[in-house]
Amino acid sequence: MLKETVDKVKKLNPQGFLAHIFIMGDDVRVGYYVDGKVATYIVTDKIETMPLDEILDKKQEVKELDLSKVKLEPDEALKKGKEAASEHYPLEMSSKWIVILANSGNPSYTITGVTMSLKSIVITIDAGTGKVINHSCEVLAAFDPHS
Repeated sequence: MLKETVDKVKKLNPQGFLAHIFIMGDDVRVGYYVDGKVATYIVTDKIETMPLDEILDKKQEVKELDLSKVKLEPDEALKKGKEAASEHYPLEMSSKWIVILANSGNPSYTITGVTMSLKSIVITIDAGTGKVINHSCEVLAAFDPHS
């Protein structure tokens, strides 16, 4: 799925280099890094090109995503992420999951779920080995009855 998706975008001769792939349900976006900005392509039956976006964190280095080092497909990464979330945070339930494949030293998936108790579960998986690297569960919003 990854190679085919990126190959569709490559036919448009994008500038820069492959930086990330974002997946949320059927929404698939491929990002190319170009001179401090990201060109995003929404991939469906056709490809829609979005305007260039500024990089939010100027200090963060954007590294090229080498798909030849990715051995795990997004659906497999999502399955592993959900399994890790169930294992480490069994009381938290999420119905929406976001999958991001990027290179932060090695290609890795960041699997993020927003729970019904307004927490975010974040599972990081090595895209080459399939090993869970890190996991966390953080409160997104807390209700304060005294405010």
